[in-house]
Amino acid sequence: MYNSSLKIYYEAKRAFYNYTGLGNYSRWLVNSYAQIYPDDSVYLLKPKGKNSRFENGYFFDSIQTINYSNTLGLSRSLSLMNHVPKEGVFHGLSAEIPFQFKKCKKVIVTIHDLIFLSRPGDYKFLDRTIMKAKVRYALEHSDAIISISQYTTQEIHKYFKVDPKKITTIYQNCNSIFYNKIAEEQRSKVLLKYGIREPYWICVSSFNGRKNIQSIIEAYALIPDKMRIPIVLIGSGALKKQCVMRTEELKLSQYIKFLDHLESEELPSLYQASIGLIYPSLIEGFGIPALEAMASGIPLIGHKGSSVEEAAGEAGLFIDCLSKEELASAILKLQSDTILRSLLLKNATNQMGQYSNQKLINQLNKIYSE
Repeated sequence: MYNSSLKIYYEAKRAFYNYTGLGNYSRWLVNSYAQIYPDDSVYLLKPKGKNSRFENGYFFDSIQTINYSNTLGLSRSLSLMNHVPKEGVFHGLSAEIPFQFKKCKKVIVTIHDLIFLSRPGDYKFLDRTIMKAKVRYALEHSDAIISISQYTTQEIHKYFKVDPKKITTIYQNCNSIFYNKIAEEQRSKVLLKYGIREPYWICVSSFNGRKNIQSIIEAYALIPDKMRIPIVLIGSGALKKQCVMRTEELKLSQYIKFLDHLESEELPSLYQASIGLIYPSLIEGFGIPALEAMASGIPLIGHKGSSVEEAAGEAGLFIDCLSKEELASAILKLQSDTILRSLLLKNATNQMGQYSNQKLINQLNKIYSE
């Protein structure tokens, strides 16, 4: 039964200071919970430090922030629970909880992915060791575990011994701004600002090995000039410079445009004005760009067998994105086959039903209340 007096304490470092996956998840969850359960008390445990663009006016007024000193990161890891009363519920939003025993009503952790174990070569040995220790501790000492996808749930059981009854898969939604139809005039302003002309594809991603952005570049080299619709690649990362150099080497610069991370209010315009999302990532915890695409009313291409396919279901065209030939073929097919595009968009409407904020936050509240 719903308890109207719940006090929820969120470890909120990434809600304030992370601008991509973990931060987006944290901000969506906290704001959605406060909106749907306004009678509960919501507290954000925020380390003191640099200013955040999410600090003023971003979160609901009912949400309270508790600032704490975090010298060398020790307070966050060792004494954060001192801010949580015994009747409080603590939720670690990014795969860790403090190494500290303190009795409160409930301790919950969200696990997003275990990519550092499934792709160890992408991480330094010390980083892998620290992350594994944090995740293991969180899995063993939390009262409940939230996994953001069935894929991540399977990975947890693959690498750790965890009581299945402790784990609940609860999907996330994307930011509500992607559901709002942007006026054509506003979209045009954003396109003009960045020098983008329609039609174009879009890809929103970091530039690292598992994101597989280089496959887009290689696929574009196979597409005849007259059939190439430009693509806008939005993001940053260690391999971005290499991707830019490869684009120039293949003389594709007029077809492939690189942008850094945009202001959050500009991204929906670029999604909605595009003809579709190409998201060739090989492995994800979930794949939020797929939801952003579906909410924006555009089809998508993704890697077959990835959790992105779990997220989008039959709303996407999924192929082997390691094959530049398959990817080039899929791009040509989706940009020309109006029947297929219509079918994918129809499927997206059905798929998005499982991501309603009300449904997802009700599942979360049930865990908090039990």
